[in-house]
Amino acid sequence: MNTITKYNGLKYEPEQWKEITIRYCTNCYCYAINQIINPITKTVFDNWNHTQPGNLGGKNNIIKDWKNLPEDQVLKTIIDSTNYDLHFLGLQIIPSTFEEVIEDEDIWKVALCFCFDNIRDYHWYRQNNDGTWSHKCGTYEVKNTDEVDKVIINPEECNRGIYTNFAGFFIIKKLPKIIKKECLENGRIKEIHFYEDNRISIFYYENEQVKKAFCFEEIYKYKGE
Repeated sequence: MNTITKYNGLKYEPEQWKEITIRYCTNCYCYAINQIINPITKTVFDNWNHTQPGNLGGKNNIIKDWKNLPEDQVLKTIIDSTNYDLHFLGLQIIPSTFEEVIEDEDIWKVALCFCFDNIRDYHWYRQNNDGTWSHKCGTYEVKNTDEVDKVIINPEECNRGIYTNFAGFFIIKKLPKIIKKECLENGRIKEIHFYEDNRISIFYYENEQVKKAFCFEEIYKYKGE
């Protein structure tokens, strides 16, 4: 029995994900990190390459790489790659539990599971603000029910189909910035974000639109202005 009365969840709005160009260009990962469009181009995702962990942050081969890793290394690889993407949004992902609730409106909880059988695949769930959970299976519509059409109360205990390896619960929250710098480089605005975990994000702007973005580990400790 669920005795929790407060939740770190987002509003359940499946209708927002039904439009055909959104439905067919997003997946469980986009839904989990709450990105219905590409946060860099501000347009719909144009192909599946942009909807995998790490691609927004520059880890373009993550899906090929993790499928060749030992099972005990897969979780860290996926979470690290997800953090690369979230940095562009000023967010981070950290471990949590089913019961944990943090008093903050700007966070939400997700859950991750894997299939290690005939195919290697991952699947994400996202908590709703009423405590139930929802997800998006590939190009299918968003739903709040599991594989036997029961409303999902706890993704660890629901029927997940082929995703039998439950990896854990996580919180997505704001990432504290140390410093934000803007400068001109070859006539373009370059914006640099320094974060507390020693990573940095660099954004290049043209006509007030982000044209390129990079995220990587800071190789030195920033000091001063």
